[in-house]
Amino acid sequence: MAIRSLTGKLAFLQAREIVAHAALFVGADGGLMHVAHSTSTPSVSLFSHREPPYLRLTEACHSIGLQCGGNVDTIEPAQIMDAVRQQLTAHRLSPSCAD
Repeated sequence: MAIRSLTGKLAFLQAREIVAHAALFVGADGGLMHVAHSTSTPSVSLFSHREPPYLRLTEACHSIGLQCGGNVDTIEPAQIMDAVRQQLTAHRLSPSCAD
């Protein structure tokens, strides 16, 4: 499993195609996160303090929502990795890839 950034390199539908074939999506609340939620790809969605994730996520999102008291960059990396491992395990992917 590889991690790669294609930031600023793809058109909207190309980005959706990449996400749709990914093992997991991890990202902050925004356009690409909503694109990910339009696919069956499991995800970890990062939210700031403004609105609780339970108001933004449905079961169709296949997502674990994490929220912090400030901006998303204040979410502890260990908390994100726990959610990543949980998603990988739940979707029968190799959690060892997240180490």
